[in-house]
Amino acid sequence: MRRSKKILGRRLAGTVVLAVAACLGSACAQAEDSGDTWVGPAERQAGRVHDALQQRGRETREDLTHGSLLHEVPAAEVERRLAHVRHARGAEGFWLGSAGRVEPHGGGLLDLLLRSWRPGARPARLGDAFPFANGPLALRELYEGHRRQIFLPAAPRLPRMRFVLPDGRGGTRIVERDAFYFLGVLLEREPPASWKNGLGQTLSVDRLLARVLEVHQSEPPVMAGQTDFDHGRLHLVELLLAWHQRSLREGKAAPVEPDAIQQRFLAVDPCAVPAGAQASPALRDGVVECFAHRVESLGRLAAEPGVRWSPAEAAQVVRFLETLEATILRDLDDVRVAHLVHFAIGLDLLREHPPR
Repeated sequence: MRRSKKILGRRLAGTVVLAVAACLGSACAQAEDSGDTWVGPAERQAGRVHDALQQRGRETREDLTHGSLLHEVPAAEVERRLAHVRHARGAEGFWLGSAGRVEPHGGGLLDLLLRSWRPGARPARLGDAFPFANGPLALRELYEGHRRQIFLPAAPRLPRMRFVLPDGRGGTRIVERDAFYFLGVLLEREPPASWKNGLGQTLSVDRLLARVLEVHQSEPPVMAGQTDFDHGRLHLVELLLAWHQRSLREGKAAPVEPDAIQQRFLAVDPCAVPAGAQASPALRDGVVECFAHRVESLGRLAAEPGVRWSPAEAAQVVRFLETLEATILRDLDDVRVAHLVHFAIGLDLLREHPPR
């Protein structure tokens, strides 16, 4: 294991990984081989990633948030794994956490429960009460509180979650979290009408997602290993494609076409690798995290019916995957389960959806 860490560090620091970044930007755009398809590289890499997840089955099961994206989890297991989580009421609604700390991603546990908890062998509903450590609480209470806690910061930042908590001295303190999980919940469940949050802002799903689109169109990409960014920026493609599908279901004009999302995604320089990555385990992990989400976004674009791929664009993806296979995915021993899951989701979608 010690040897593989050194190898990974050298790879992530070298020009080979820089080539991975360049290969999904404009550097590979000149390839015109119409026979290129990403199914083969995706098939090979998906097999290795799933093998690694199977070998680390216990870790995968322990990471409930990510493991549940690949496998159904029994309701009793969800309840057991979240037995330590407590709910508390803040000034603007309930929040979840443990050891006095707010959950790391705003709305993440609500999303997990609505997606994976199956009381009575059926999907959870907002009216269901989950048995938290300090007593049951209806998921609707969390949902309504989160509607008041989500807010729009100054442009061009993504929507955030704002928790007003007691400070232990008779006053309050503010804790902020990213909001990408709760945005996903809103996209699935919130009606088109607007509402007011705890700051008095008038919000709607469309207004919140319009900000996501603004960030997608105007902000520079996340650098691999960067730590001072909203994690939702790694999920922009996922959120925007879900917004597009919601608009179609509502019979509304699409706010953004999938082809435009794809073009912006392919045009920016992805996952630029910062200097000094070889000296910092945190930076190395951040490099892998960035590329894992990049692969998942590619898979979601490949699966989107409205996206068409030119021969040059398909070849661009093929070269990216081949370079990735020879570098970051060459040795999976030190890749965290969370990152492996994102790789698996993207690679599975790519092998199931050849270029159209």
